[in-house]
Amino acid sequence: MWAAVPAYVPGAPSPKAALALVERTAELLGVPVVTTDLEIASASYERQVSEVVVDDDDMREYVERLEERYDSDDETPPLDGLVEEVERFLRDQRGH
Repeated sequence: MWAAVPAYVPGAPSPKAALALVERTAELLGVPVVTTDLEIASASYERQVSEVVVDDDDMREYVERLEERYDSDDETPPLDGLVEEVERFLRDQRGH
């Protein structure tokens, strides 16, 4: 199993991804799991990521381009290419 996380926030733990994995695992095992703490952490994580993106013009434009590309494609773009593009963007940002 895996959970998608925003590659433009590298190295940050993702409670949203953890929540998705815990919920899917619980579903597969047929076991109820209390996820209140992860739900709270996930909401906080989403707010923090949104704030980072909104406060950085380059990052906001980059995320908008990714979203437009994703929305316009009939199929999901290959993950390898997307990861490479995000890594290239982040390397370029370090150089500025």
